[in-house]
Amino acid sequence: MSTIEDGGTWGILGGAFDPIHNGHLNLAERVLSKKNLSGILFALSYQHPCKKLDTNAPYKDRVAMLKLALEPYTIFHLCEIEAEQKLTGYTLDTVRALKSTYSKAEFRFIIGSDNLSQLPSWYKLHELMDEIIFLVGARPGFELKSEWQFSKDSLELISIEPVDVSSSLIRQYIREDVSDLILDRLLPKSVREYILSRDLYR
Repeated sequence: MSTIEDGGTWGILGGAFDPIHNGHLNLAERVLSKKNLSGILFALSYQHPCKKLDTNAPYKDRVAMLKLALEPYTIFHLCEIEAEQKLTGYTLDTVRALKSTYSKAEFRFIIGSDNLSQLPSWYKLHELMDEIIFLVGARPGFELKSEWQFSKDSLELISIEPVDVSSSLIRQYIREDVSDLILDRLLPKSVREYILSRDLYR
């Protein structure tokens, strides 16, 4: 099995993963399959560029949940470069750090289409789009809106069927004590068990 040190084209899926859920995993699986990527790095947010990262679970717990969720996947890897290099939290700096650390590899940044409307507010977006191509997981028939006005050359739509779930919804369900059966449809069972054992999101 090849590693990122060997090169290849790797996806980056960034986020707080608070907690990681089946929507994240589905997006990664579909994009990896359709683009024949060498693997995907789940780049865990460490700090917010302007303030303390607004998360509900501590960093160590988010690391533990990611490790549990990614364990069945040989080509999905936890990436802690933001914590290891004490990065700013800006995607541009994370991408540049990865390209510098793994000079033989090429990278693509993976997002869902729901994040497209937020892209214009990203730090130094035009520089970021000069650094990396975005792979956008979107429902079949989805089209880019002209008013977004960012470089279409740096965006590639990947037709997938998203899983309608969010971390905030899962946190809400846990506070409401919904059944384990419902939670197991939204996130890996191992992650659900970890959350309950650590009494997270209460």
